[in-house]
Amino acid sequence: MNPKLHPQFESLNSLIENANNIVIISHNRPDGDTTGSNLALRLYLKNLGKNVVSACSDAIPENFSFLPEIDSFTKEFLLEDFDTVIVVDAGARHLVRFFETYPELTRTRKPIICIDHHYSNDQFGTLNIIDPDETSTTSLLYKYFKYSNIVITPEMATCLLNGIYTDTGSFQHSNTKPYTLKIARDLTQIGADFKKIADFNFKKVS
Repeated sequence: MNPKLHPQFESLNSLIENANNIVIISHNRPDGDTTGSNLALRLYLKNLGKNVVSACSDAIPENFSFLPEIDSFTKEFLLEDFDTVIVVDAGARHLVRFFETYPELTRTRKPIICIDHHYSNDQFGTLNIIDPDETSTTSLLYKYFKYSNIVITPEMATCLLNGIYTDTGSFQHSNTKPYTLKIARDLTQIGADFKKIADFNFKKVS
């Protein structure tokens, strides 16, 4: 684990502790990583008793329909209803259409937390948790959960593994590293539904 991220992880824990209403935003044209990241965080924050809304300006693809709470995504929200914003897997501000449709997002003093793994990330958050060495944002979240001693439930594990599986091209891309497979093994042992992940992302998609 990259020790340089530990201060950001601590800052994230502090912001979450002091937040009551949180909106988690996925990037436009959502893929398995931004969707899995959003839902894994949603499940964790709900377990803490937070009021959480998952948002994306585009419809979630049908091949992710098996993920827990997938129907919770909304295409609209009011920023005034939330005290904290989390953006997952967006390498740049322009990849989140909400910054255009809701210009108040660009001038708000509320914390905007950006969690991402892209080299291109333009650090648009007030707190940026970025690790370009990670294969996916979901693998970065896995390390955050482990660092913070957060219990990963089977449902969270399925969301996390879905992001890792899709961003590595079912473990066939060059970004698949030995520790990527170790994370996948751990998530499977926790209870991630690998069969559904493979069925919906591989067998049911031409």
